[in-house]
Amino acid sequence: MADYRNLLSPRALMPLLEYLRSIGVVQQPLTPVAATPAAQLLQDYRRHLLHERCLVEGTVRGSEEVARRFLD
Repeated sequence: MADYRNLLSPRALMPLLEYLRSIGVVQQPLTPVAATPAAQLLQDYRRHLLHERCLVEGTVRGSEEVARRFLD
């Protein structure tokens, strides 16, 4: 039998989670509303890094922190 222990990351579970959301078993995640234009920009940047660039959470946090400092 194949060893599936390495497939237990959040990224590996995304296809299953998206399928369950598409059939209505799991609710769509709530997206917090950004309070300022800079917060909205950071939120959009984070979404881009996660979904378009497929970066891991740690890399996204580091890039987001640099962007936050730049905007401040």
